[in-house]
Amino acid sequence: MNSHVVRISLPLIVLCLFYGVIYYVPSISPANAQAVSGIEQTREILDLSRKNLRENKAQDALALTEKLHQAYPQNHIYIEQLANIYHILERYKEEAESWELYLKLSPTPVEACPQIGEAYRRQGLIQETLNACQRCLTMDEKNVDSLFYLALAYERSNQLDKAAEFYERAVQLYPPYPDTRIGLARVLLRQGKAAKAEEIISKVYEQSPNNVDCLLVFGMTRRLAGKLDEAKKYLQHGIELSATYTDFYVVLGGIAEQEGDIAGAIKYYDRVLELAPENRDIATRRRRLNGEGA
Repeated sequence: MNSHVVRISLPLIVLCLFYGVIYYVPSISPANAQAVSGIEQTREILDLSRKNLRENKAQDALALTEKLHQAYPQNHIYIEQLANIYHILERYKEEAESWELYLKLSPTPVEACPQIGEAYRRQGLIQETLNACQRCLTMDEKNVDSLFYLALAYERSNQLDKAAEFYERAVQLYPPYPDTRIGLARVLLRQGKAAKAEEIISKVYEQSPNNVDCLLVFGMTRRLAGKLDEAKKYLQHGIELSATYTDFYVVLGGIAEQEGDIAGAIKYYDRVLELAPENRDIATRRRRLNGEGA
């Protein structure tokens, strides 16, 4: 499943947020008074940080931002910059810790959402992800992104009733939002409510025929309805749009198995394992089809 809802480009955020510190310079920490000596040096550090980020030198940008954070430990702008750079570096533990500190110090803590939940999710911390998403929703109960991410966290933890509840709330709050309707259809499909799922996803498809998540769920509903050729059409179109989206190959492999096309199924599963070698279920299925046993 791809995450398509965050409407924020994290590298862009990092670049854009640097300007703010020029106008917001709190009292420097006495213990670090020698680290950054005044606004002129701060500007020099910011300029160099920007240059490093433009050149994709996130590690160098991190060192400079850490220097600023040490000098101004209460400055939430630097903390946000740290969190975003940690994300770029895939250091999700430090990213989550930075967002937690941001929540304590920022006058607008909701700006940590949904990134804080995603930072925990990328560490595989299910309960921490749920807790973070719940806190985000508490800060703004009418935030459709917060509703979506909490629903998604429940779905990923297999709490399908809860997931459906929050997807439905999000749909009611803002019906045009396709991701919430796709999520609801996907959960309904997993609950065995295929007809209701197809009713929802077919309407999304009419509005967004090139939405890859929609194509995946629509293909799955068509497969369950026994319309395998239609299912393959939607799934193949999804691959044309997103060739690295592994779920398309998983479902197509399953259809190939249904049709007795073992070579075709193995081909699809090989592609899954090429993209996601850690997928044990597909590895086991592929070995079984190849006569290698479990």
